[in-house]
Amino acid sequence: MNPTLNEYSVALYIIPPFIMNGGLSLWLMTDSTHIVFKLLLVLATAATLFLGVRIYKHEIAQKRVQLSEAIIDGVAGLVVVNKDLTIERVNRQFTAITAYTARHLESKSIIDLPFLFGSSVVDEVTQHLSENIRWKGEFSGLNRLGGRFTVTVHVEKVVDMLGQASKYVVTFTDISRRKSLEDRLRKLIETDSLTSCWNRRRFDRDLVHYAQLSKRHQQAKACLAILDIDHFKQINDRFGHTVGDESLKAVAHLLKMNVRETDHVYRIGGEEFAILMPETDIDDAFEAMYRLKGVITRGTQLNVTLSCGVAEVGNADEAFRQADSALYVAKRSGRNQVSSAPKLEGTNLYF
Repeated sequence: MNPTLNEYSVALYIIPPFIMNGGLSLWLMTDSTHIVFKLLLVLATAATLFLGVRIYKHEIAQKRVQLSEAIIDGVAGLVVVNKDLTIERVNRQFTAITAYTARHLESKSIIDLPFLFGSSVVDEVTQHLSENIRWKGEFSGLNRLGGRFTVTVHVEKVVDMLGQASKYVVTFTDISRRKSLEDRLRKLIETDSLTSCWNRRRFDRDLVHYAQLSKRHQQAKACLAILDIDHFKQINDRFGHTVGDESLKAVAHLLKMNVRETDHVYRIGGEEFAILMPETDIDDAFEAMYRLKGVITRGTQLNVTLSCGVAEVGNADEAFRQADSALYVAKRSGRNQVSSAPKLEGTNLYF
C-alpha cells in the first residue's frame, strides 16, 4: 500500500521513552534547561516529519514518472535525460518518429539531436525550468532518414529530495499529419479556385506582413502592383462567361510564369490581380510591370491588355490606396498602361 501522510505522522511517537511514560511532568517543569531540551525535541520531531513528507513526495514523483513512461510508451515519443542533459533512455515511439534508436543516442547529449534542440533552445528551456516544472513547444525537423516531421514537445523536470533537478522527461507527440492537413486546408482557404492564385484573404495578410517588414528593415523594400484586365465586361458579353473564365486563367498563368520566385500573385477581384514584389524598388517594379503587360497581350488568344498601378509598400492601407489610385490614372489615361503612385517627388506613366 502506498504511504500516506497519516503513516508518516507516526514520527510523532519517535520521542524518547521518558516523554511517553509520564513525561507530562517534564513538560510542566519550568527549569530553563528542560525548556531548551523540550524545544530541541519539538524541532527534532518537526524535522522528522519534514523529512518524511519530502521522502513521500519524492517517491510519489518517481512513481508518477514511471507510470507516465508506461502510459506514454505506445502513444508518444519519450526521452529521459539526466541533469547534465545526457540521454538515458528512449522509447519505441521516439524511434518511430525520428528513426534514432537507443544505440544511436548512447551517451549523447540532447543538444546533439540536430533535428530538435539547438543549444540556444536548450538554454531557453532550462532557464524556464529553473523556475517552473514544465515546458511546452513545437518543432519541425528531418528524421535520420530525411523524412520531415512536426512534433509538440513537453519537458517535465523531476526533482530530488532537496528540490534539485535530477532528470528531465521529454515527450514528443507526432502532429505531422495534422499539420499537413492544416497546411492543405489553409492553402484551400487562401487560394482562388478558378485561377489557383492566392486570393484576397491571403493578399491582405501578406500585404500587412511586408509593410511591417519594411518598417523594421529599411533595406527590405517591397512594391505592390494592382492589375486590371481592360474591357473584361466586353469579353464576357461578346464571347460568354466560359471564354471570360478561360481568359482569367490564361492571364493568371502568364503572370505566375513571368514573375520571380520571390514574387506573389493574387486574384483580388473579378478581373483584378495584385503582385507583391519583395526587395524591389519602385523603378524596378515599373520596368517589370511594363514588360509583363506586353507578355500578357502577346500570350493570350484575345490579345488581352492590362492596366496597372504600382506603389511602394510602407503602410499597408496606404500602399493599396496609392496603387489603386495609380491604376485609376492608367485607366483614365487610355488603358493598357502602367502608372506609378507618387514616388514622393512625382508620378510616372508608361504607355
